[in-house]
This record gives sequence, structure tokens and C-alpha cells, in this order.
Amino acid sequence: MQAVMKPGWRGSGESGGQRLGLAWLERLDVTAAVNFVLARGIPPGRIGLWGQSFGGAAVLLATPDLPGVGAIVSDAAFADARPLLDAEIHTRTGLPP
Repeated sequence: MQAVMKPGWRGSGESGGQRLGLAWLERLDVTAAVNFVLARGIPPGRIGLWGQSFGGAAVLLATPDLPGVGAIVSDAAFADARPLLDAEIHTRTGLPP
């Protein structure tokens, strides 16, 4: 049996919470999604995670705490959060980076 689940990020769509957690908060969303799947009987080791860009960073941050995950793919995760912070601070406050 194969299934694909694409959860929404916090602060987007119908989800509440802070919009930007620099993947640190979003790792909790990844953990919740994995726990949801495990609770429905998918055996540990048969769960794979895929994240792109921001999602890739969240997957990388979450995986050490998720022994039930058998594989991950992280595509284009950011290596340095400073440019993201600079842009977000400027967008929210108008202050220079």
C-alpha cells in the first residue's frame, strides 16, 4: 500500500500559528504528520519524507527525532537562514536588513 500525505504549513491555508518559524517550528509539523501516519498503522521504516526548499529544511531538522522514518529527500534546503531573515525583517518592519 502506498499513500501520499501533503500537510499544510502552520500559518498558511486554514492552519493557525506563526507563519515563519525558520523551519524550527515547522519541524514540529513534520513530526505531527509522521505521528499521524504511524497512528494509522503504517509501520516504522516504511515512511519517507520529501521536502523542497523551506520544507527540505524542516524535514532535515525533524528527522533526527523520528526513528520511524525510513528515508528522506531534501531538495534545495537553505544552508544559511540569514538572507531569509533579512528579507522577512524588511518585509514586516520596513527596516533595512
